[in-house]
Amino acid sequence: FASLLYFFYFLVLIPLLGWVETKLLLVYIE
Repeated sequence: FASLLYFFYFLVLIPLLGWVETKLLLVYIE
């Protein structure tokens, strides 16, 4: 159960981190 939870966590967290990083980069560029 724990491994499945970690899999789902990373599946959501990685794209979310990429989105946040992109937003921060756009803010710093402007």
